[in-house]
Amino acid sequence: VEWSGLDNLQPLRIDEETTVVYSIPPIAEQFLHHLQPFLTCDCARLIYLSSASSYGDHHGALVDEDSDRHPTSPAGVMRKLAEDAVLTSPGNRNVVRVVGIYGPNRTLDRYIASGRYKLVDGGQKLTNRIHVDDLAAMLLALISRAPAGRRAYIAADGHPMPVSELVDWLVEHRGIDPPEQVSLEAYRAERGDDAADRWRNSYRASNHRMAEELGVKPKYRTVLEGYRAIFAE
Repeated sequence: VEWSGLDNLQPLRIDEETTVVYSIPPIAEQFLHHLQPFLTCDCARLIYLSSASSYGDHHGALVDEDSDRHPTSPAGVMRKLAEDAVLTSPGNRNVVRVVGIYGPNRTLDRYIASGRYKLVDGGQKLTNRIHVDDLAAMLLALISRAPAGRRAYIAADGHPMPVSELVDWLVEHRGIDPPEQVSLEAYRAERGDDAADRWRNSYRASNHRMAEELGVKPKYRTVLEGYRAIFAE
């Protein structure tokens, strides 16, 4: 792939045996323009890494790949548009709706300890997580044995928990001060509408299709199991 600036994409030269994993987030209104060359390339498979933020708020209900998507944040809206573009383009196309990724050097305790993390509305919402190793295993399974055609998948460990429960566990086990608690309105005033709207999103992400169709069952079945392994290392 040859790049000459984001606004001047050169024709793509990708052979028919290559799988493309597209992970660039939609950070600007012209993101579909940047994605377009990949939608029309003759690669073996295009895998678009999206975000579960495209679901919006389901008030804690279970969501799967067929659940309605009604994003509440600007980023979620752009994710939904990108997903629709990928799943309506010709060829083998996959959308992976990824929940919160964690792993070595990407742990929430560091963010809490820095003082920048705010616990919004008491952390009542559910958080869905996946260890980076399990996400990598899922992507390898998609590349090697995903069915032909167009299909969406959720990448999650399948065991959501309240944000407050995760934060309390980290505070206790890492010996750090608890984060400041703020209201959603105060958080919106400080961080903006997009961040606040994403805090409103609460759902339980199913990993049934990931496990049953791709045969990928998370090594770290819960975020607490994953954190214990990281801290032990």
